[in-house]
Amino acid sequence: MRKYMLLLATTLGFSSRMASLQAQHTEIPNAGFEDWVFTGTYYEPFYWNTFNLVSEYGCAPFVAPDSSPVSGKVAARISTLACTSKDLQFSDTIAGIITLGERDLSPGLPANQKPTKFSFYLKYLPSAGDSAAVILLFTRNKSVGVKENVGVAFHIEGRKINTWTHIEVPVYWLLPGLPDSVQVVCTSSKTVLDGKKPRQPGSVLWLDNLVTDKPIWAPSSVWQKVPEQISVYPNPAKPGDLLRVALPDTQPFRYRIFDSNGRLRASGVASDRQLNPGAHGLSHGVYHLEVSQQDFVSSARLVLLQEP
Repeated sequence: MRKYMLLLATTLGFSSRMASLQAQHTEIPNAGFEDWVFTGTYYEPFYWNTFNLVSEYGCAPFVAPDSSPVSGKVAARISTLACTSKDLQFSDTIAGIITLGERDLSPGLPANQKPTKFSFYLKYLPSAGDSAAVILLFTRNKSVGVKENVGVAFHIEGRKINTWTHIEVPVYWLLPGLPDSVQVVCTSSKTVLDGKKPRQPGSVLWLDNLVTDKPIWAPSSVWQKVPEQISVYPNPAKPGDLLRVALPDTQPFRYRIFDSNGRLRASGVASDRQLNPGAHGLSHGVYHLEVSQQDFVSSARLVLLQEP
């Protein structure tokens, strides 16, 4: 199991405030948690990663759609649960967590702008002594394989909150210059981020409408640096999605896509930092994407989800 843990409006005034929030430009994909994909065993919030894959081995989903949102049709419910699996031969308490990047919390999504505020709505029912965490982290490639933290916004919540509560926190910029990627991490038990076990199961965090006051991505801007492992989003994606690839410029680039067995499944030339895997008839699964542009060569793990 440690392997999986590492792979880490009811009033008019309230409705008016929500309309104002939704009008703000934001680059946090599916941050209202309206779009979910059913994998055959559990629901996964589109664009986000979770530990729900353990559900395939008999555990309850840690993240699920909730039918009492602030606005829209659904919100996200994130739970810390006791999990026992005969297939995996383990029994443990596992914190619910959702991330915008891979489960190991990197590399996140492309970002090249500096918003000043991060806001969202939450409810929280903690088990004794537990706390939830909602974190927005901007990073930049410092050297090959080494990233530095450029800016951060975070909220730690340990109170019992039964009704939707609006939280707004500042983004603290730690270093000058622009970031090249951003990660969002939300967990019902922040001990998962400390490397400690949650004290006990039972904590539940509800989230809805994560927004920033300014864009985190400006397509016309020139990238300062590009991570060694290229960022692609959405990722996970649906086979028919148009992918955005974090390349140095908008010149045409070559690509190759391999399946999990190392077989070449697609190749070609694309432009404008965009790629359409569906044009090659790729189905759901895990792929390896290689891209090259002039002297730049990089790769990424690409996950295509099954269409609902």
